[in-house]
Amino acid sequence: MGSDKKGFLTGLTCRTNWTGLSYRRKTKNIKSELEGFLVKKGCKEGGVSL
Repeated sequence: MGSDKKGFLTGLTCRTNWTGLSYRRKTKNIKSELEGFLVKKGCKEGGVSL
């Protein structure tokens, strides 16, 4: 029972880490894309700096 539980917990942590990493990567991409968009928009509207 103990080893099964340990394996399950390890698998769960690995899975959580993977989803966390991919989620972080996605939000980072969205954030940089959004910043790029805001910079372009700001330049057109008179140079709004972030």
